Amino acid sequence: PAQRVGALLAQMAARSVALDAVTIKSAMRVYARAGLPNECEALLGGLPLLGAAPSAHTYASLAKACATAGDPEAAEVALREAVRRGLRADAVLFAIVAEGYASQEPPRTADVTRLVEEALRTLGEGALSLSLLHALLKAHAR
Repeated sequence: PAQRVGALLAQMAARSVALDAVTIKSAMRVYARAGLPNECEALLGGLPLLGAAPSAHTYASLAKACATAGDPEAAEVALREAVRRGLRADAVLFAIVAEGYASQEPPRTADVTRLVEEALRTLGEGALSLSLLHALLKAHAR
């Protein structure tokens, strides 16, 4: 799918078809699942050119791409950049980064715990997601 998205975006550019924010965000989600952070970051950088602002969801796609690629530190940088830009990092974004740390060999339990604690402080207990708690259990179980 990621190669097809890249080819489609290239065809659109060759035909001078303007990209819109929805197309870019959809492509970012595909690149995120494929673990292609450079492609996600390039698309994220193009949003302001379209008059669209990056959102917590676009930063979640970038974080997911980084975590899937095995780089949880870069995923956390995406989380921090979202917060720096005044976006509200939700439990999903925290969970993506925590899952990245939990998937390391060996699992980076202290980093997962730190993120869960930060999410609790920032979001409150009622806003936690099962994904975030799953990352905590995964890190401690391995």
